[in-house]
Amino acid sequence: MKIIEQYKYTATVYIYPSGRVAVHGNNIRGLILEVDSIDEMRSELLHLVPILLRDNHKLSEEEIANVILLLSLQDAPSEDADLVSHPACSDQTLALCWEDSPRLSLLVYA
Repeated sequence: MKIIEQYKYTATVYIYPSGRVAVHGNNIRGLILEVDSIDEMRSELLHLVPILLRDNHKLSEEEIANVILLLSLQDAPSEDADLVSHPACSDQTLALCWEDSPRLSLLVYA
């Protein structure tokens, strides 16, 4: 029986009053995304995260298939604040997971 190691990565999701969403990958190198909605965020993450894990973290397809991305939801800070330097803690967390392929397949509230 093969034991599969699970990889966990985190990102902070900032939600603006207008509904716009910004994502900063806390430990995924190169993940910075700004989109118009949560649905668009999910769609873009489905495409972008496997590429970044492969190119910037040198993960194999098998390793990518076992990744969980934990997203911490935050209200966006004021416009003059730096999103990258001080992510606040949140009780609201989303988990994005892969199933049988290196694509995000589930959006689960944790």
